[in-house]
Order: sequence, then C-alpha cells, then structure tokens
Amino acid sequence: MLIGEKRMVNFKKCDRRLFNFERGKIQDRVGRRKFLNRSALALAAVTIPCFSSKNIQALSENQPLSEYAGTRSVETRSGGTSVLLDMIRLSGNVGTHLESYLETTARPLLDQNLNSSVNVYHLRQQNEPASSLGDRICFAVYQLTETDSVPALLNKSQKDHWHRIGLTSYEKIAEFGSPTPIAQPPKSIMLVISHPTEAGYDELYNQWYTDNHMIDVAKSPHFRSATRYRPKVQLVGLPLSYLCIYEIGQSYSPELHKGLTHWLSETPDDFRQPMPLTESGQGVLTLDIWGYCQRLWSA
Repeated sequence: MLIGEKRMVNFKKCDRRLFNFERGKIQDRVGRRKFLNRSALALAAVTIPCFSSKNIQALSENQPLSEYAGTRSVETRSGGTSVLLDMIRLSGNVGTHLESYLETTARPLLDQNLNSSVNVYHLRQQNEPASSLGDRICFAVYQLTETDSVPALLNKSQKDHWHRIGLTSYEKIAEFGSPTPIAQPPKSIMLVISHPTEAGYDELYNQWYTDNHMIDVAKSPHFRSATRYRPKVQLVGLPLSYLCIYEIGQSYSPELHKGLTHWLSETPDDFRQPMPLTESGQGVLTLDIWGYCQRLWSA
C-alpha cells in the first residue's frame, strides 16, 4: 500500500495571531514580544501533525492496535539514503520485552545484511498527539542496504511481548547540520512525523519545512542536526507520513524542550519564517507524532 492515498485528518484550529505576524499586523516591539511569548509552544509544535480522533483512540495505552492497521539560502544535503521506521509498543517492562523484539527482528536483519545499522529509541516525552501513547513506545530506525525487499519477519508481532504500531520505509529528502557517524549514534533524538494539512499544499509544506523550519530548530541549543525523509511504502499498521529526526548532543531531559521553546520564542532570528497558511486559514502542516526519545540499543 502506497502512502498518501487517503488520510483522516483532525484539523487543529490555529491561533490566527501566530500567522498575522507575517502579514504585518503586529508591528510594535511590545506587541511583538507578547505575541512571541504567547506563541512559543505553537511555534515549537509546528514540528509535527496530529492524528484524527479515531487514530488517537486507537493509540490509547490500553487498546490493541492490530485492528487499526492500515529567506536566506542555507545549504541542505540530499541523497538516496533509505531508512525503515518501526514503531512498536512493548507489552511490559521495557528492558525485558525489548530483548524479544531484538531477537525476532533487529538481530535477524543485521545477520541477513539487509541494514547497515539499527538504533532503538524509547519515547520519553510526548508532545503530540494529545492522547497519551503510554510509557512503552519505542522507535527502531534501520539504515537500509536493501531498499526493495523487507523480509516477512517484519510482518510479525510478538503479542506476548510487543505490538507493532506502524512500519514504513523512507527516502531521505535533505539534512542540515552534522549528523553523527553510524558508529556513534546520538544519545537522544527529537522525532517528528507530520503531513500537509490539505491536499494541494505538499510543495509549500515541504519547501517551508525543509528550507526554513527544520534548519531553525536544528540551530537551537543542544541540537546537532536535522534529517527529513519522505514516505515510500507503508508496510504494516498505522500509516506514518513525513519523518524528521533531530539529533541531540546529550541524553534526554525535560530541559531540552524548555530550551527549544526559548529558542523559538525568545531568540530573534531574521531567518525564521512563520508557517504558511492554506486558503482556508489553516497552517500547512499538521502534527502526527512529536516527542523526545532516549537511545536504548544500537548495532
């Protein structure tokens, strides 16, 4: 199943003042400062889209997921790198049940030389969606060497130990900053999954996100790089859209989000541009998943 055919979207009502700044309706410095303070979280939140109410219910902690399958010039470096994102929920203790996933999925992939590396991250702070995903969500990120074949074992889910939420293959769009070498994976990441709010705005959404927003976020304190990916094939489970992985130069702590919010709201930068609007007045980006993750395992 290819991604992007049809998607349930829960449109969020945006604070119109966030975008009126671009149109010149906030002119005096005092008004600008108040505007930026009120819009801090909104500016940070444009990193990802939100689920439809149906999908949010599907992702609630105690509900099974199997039934829900289905303009300053800044240089960015692009390439054909492919990754596989495997979003799973562990059934119990993270340390104990993660081993089951590694034995059934991660290590066999390495043994078959289908990927050059794998990093497993534990979701430690969830900003989106509003409905809690629980404290046992993990993301496995595989750097692929075989882009056209995914073994059948990836379609399996060990119900006693872990459940697969979504499995999607991606192709890199662009990167900014200094991503860490494969041999030295980041201690933590900020992971964002998002999609265009309305049909027909893909180009504007991608242009703003790639050329401005991801660079702005990646320049904030403790952030090292940003890499964006477009979805290629939805393999299993819940559809996952555009992916952006921000590498962070330290272990996870709640202070990371405070620092990002301060950067986006309190630090003036002529490069920063507000999110564009659709004709209906919605922001072109909708958040699906946005959170901070700590690395648990890598190989």
